[in-house]
Order: sequence, then C-alpha cells, then structure tokens
Amino acid sequence: MKAEDLTIAEARAAFRSLSAEINPRADVFVSVNGGTTGSDLRATVYPEGMTRSASFPIFGDTWRELLDAARSEWAKRSATYNAATIRAMALKIIEVTADIGECTDRALRADFGLGDVERFAEAAAEQANALAAGGPFSVTITSGANARAV
Repeated sequence: MKAEDLTIAEARAAFRSLSAEINPRADVFVSVNGGTTGSDLRATVYPEGMTRSASFPIFGDTWRELLDAARSEWAKRSATYNAATIRAMALKIIEVTADIGECTDRALRADFGLGDVERFAEAAAEQANALAAGGPFSVTITSGANARAV
C-alpha cells in the first residue's frame, strides 16, 4: 500500500527541517513545476543559501517523493560539501590566526554558519595544522599562456 502524501503544511515543515539539517544558512525552494521534466514538483537546494552557493534541482510527482529524492540527493552530495567546508574553514583558521594570534568560533561564524562551525571546527583545526606544517611555503614561477611578459 502506498503511503499517503504529505499535506502542504507537512511538506513545508519537512522541507524546513531538511534545510536546517543541511546547514542553518541553506535554502530549499519548492514549487509546482511547469517545465518539461515530466514531474509535477521541483525543489531547488542551495546548501549555503541562495546567494552563497550553487544549487541542485530535485523533481518528484508527490511531496513525499520530492522530499525523499531531496534527502537522497543530499546524502550523495554531503560528503563533498563537508570536505570543501572543512578545507575552507581550515584555511580561514590559518588566516585568522596569522592576523590576530588566535581563531575563535566567533571569527569563523563571520564566514560559516553556526551549525558548520559546531560540526567541523575540530576537523578544520586538524587540517589547518596539517596544512601549516607543510611549510616553508614558496611560489614557483612558471611560464605559459597566462605568464606575465618579461
């Protein structure tokens, strides 16, 4: 027997919950699809918020199907997102520490959501230590199509 579809109110709450699970800054926009995909509903997911990240679309014929597809797609993409967030946070830790002598959670929250800071700060600090231990650093000058003319 097929499960009953979600009501509009249930779908709204479920997609808000999904958005919060992804990232406190994430946006998930849901609409009735007028396109040519053959599906009636569309969700567009912005993991870092609409103005901060690329999006990915999800399609479904019922609210429940759309929600399940969005959760499944996020499960596939979350490892890549998490790794990129940890790397960016590690670089920010190095930058902030170089500038002011220490890095606080407050400094990280200027660029990362509270949820990401809580989830990834420890891993990012470990990665920052590994990156910084790779010194001394230098820049290797190469020649090529985009090299500066001498």
